[in-house]
Amino acid sequence: MACSVPKDTHYSYAKVEENPLDEALLRAYSLEQMGEFTGARDIFLGLFKEHNASALLENSFAITLANNLDKKDELYNLSQPFVEQNLQLKRLSVLYHLQKNELVKASTLLEELLQKEQDARDYELLGDIYFQMKDFKKALLNYEKAYAEEVSENLVLKLSEMYIISANPKKTKTILEDFKKEQHCTLKTCALLAKIYNDEKNYKALKDIYFELYKIEKDKNFILAVIEILEFEKNDKEALKVALEYELNNDLIIFLYQKQGLYKEAAGLSLKVYESDKTQKRYLLQAAVFEFESAMKSKKIDKNTLKSVAEKFEAGLDAQSEALFLNYYGYLLIDYDMDITKGIELVQRALAQDINNNFYLDSLAWGYYKQGKCNEAWDTIERTFYDKEFTNSAESQSHIKAIKQCLGQKK
Repeated sequence: MACSVPKDTHYSYAKVEENPLDEALLRAYSLEQMGEFTGARDIFLGLFKEHNASALLENSFAITLANNLDKKDELYNLSQPFVEQNLQLKRLSVLYHLQKNELVKASTLLEELLQKEQDARDYELLGDIYFQMKDFKKALLNYEKAYAEEVSENLVLKLSEMYIISANPKKTKTILEDFKKEQHCTLKTCALLAKIYNDEKNYKALKDIYFELYKIEKDKNFILAVIEILEFEKNDKEALKVALEYELNNDLIIFLYQKQGLYKEAAGLSLKVYESDKTQKRYLLQAAVFEFESAMKSKKIDKNTLKSVAEKFEAGLDAQSEALFLNYYGYLLIDYDMDITKGIELVQRALAQDINNNFYLDSLAWGYYKQGKCNEAWDTIERTFYDKEFTNSAESQSHIKAIKQCLGQKK
């Protein structure tokens, strides 16, 4: 026999009564989340007037101050009977006075608040108020109390500023170093510490700070700052090591190779850059210069070297080439009797860019000498005589001597 439900049987549910207060609170919070602050504030204010609960007034007052709404004075007056029991309303009263620039009233309320509850935020705010009032002694005292309650970067920076104002650089340095040791290096705190180390000329500590700042920011300018210090210390070897480790720009690395006389490495990197972009002919010309310098250093200049260097110059020089390279190749052609006429032409192009350059004038004079044009050679090299340091150099002296002999033979 099948079971069946009697036709008059039915199920019923108890009706849940909705709480109007909960509904209103939910709507207020929703409006606040959507940025409709005035609507949210008015609901909280209405609920406060209905239920006389200070927490509702607290919400209304906080939304008003945070969003610069109207009714500030009304909410402030409504909050006063509750401020001794509701410390948050007292804090909001402090903010109310601050917004009206009533610093004395705000500081008085905060002093009263701190007698009941010690909070780092309140000490910091009181310090800010005294700072605005230019009462730096009280500002410092409250910042120190705040820092004793809670360590933060913001407080460290404020205390550092106060110690600087009070001419106490030792304390500035100590608090920054302590924060770095106990917490961590931040961009602002360590940048300030870097300035202190720089003023002290404490370059070892300064380099360490720059390395830490690089770890935070991944900004290679901090590594470049380390390179500058190492160059100032004439520690080119370490500078090159750092530049290679952090993969700094090729021009810097080439420069550091050159400074240490590592011409083979400088030539190799220059060629590598050129091979990656053959429009960058300057790097091919640099490679030619460094290849020749390397051969000179090892005293192994032979026909193969001269041929290799010349090929690079021939491929790299064009109408836009810099005077430095024009003169270098021009002098090479002259000095090694490879093509004196062409060498002179290249040097003259260099002089067109820098007419009074003594190195270029010396090259031209040497070219004229090689052609047997002694008078032209003397007239040209004579233009460098005003620069005693230049003319006293070994190479210049040898040229002057040779040209004088040439003139004597002609006479």
